[in-house]
Amino acid sequence: MLSNHLAVNQAANVRGAPLTTAVARPELKAVDRCDSCGAQAYVRAVMPGESELLFCGHHGRRHEEKLRPLTIAWDDQTEKLYQSPASAPADES
Repeated sequence: MLSNHLAVNQAANVRGAPLTTAVARPELKAVDRCDSCGAQAYVRAVMPGESELLFCGHHGRRHEEKLRPLTIAWDDQTEKLYQSPASAPADES
C-alpha cells in the first residue's frame, strides 16, 4: 500500500496497459496555500514539467475531474482534515 506521502503516476506501457509508479513528494505543510483561495493546501497536482498546483480540499475536489487526467501525479492529503491533533504528554501541561 502506498503511503499518503507518495503520489501515484499512471502511465501507459508499450502494450497500452497502465503502469503505476510512485514518486515521493514532501508532505504539505501549513505554509502551503491553495492557488485558488489562499486557504491551507491539502491537494497537490503535479503537471508535466514538474510544475505544481496546490489546492485546499474544496478546490481540489472541484478541479479534480478536469485536472487529474492532465497531471503526472495527484497527491491528496485531505485525510489530515480528519485527524485529531497530537496532545502534549501529561507532564508538559
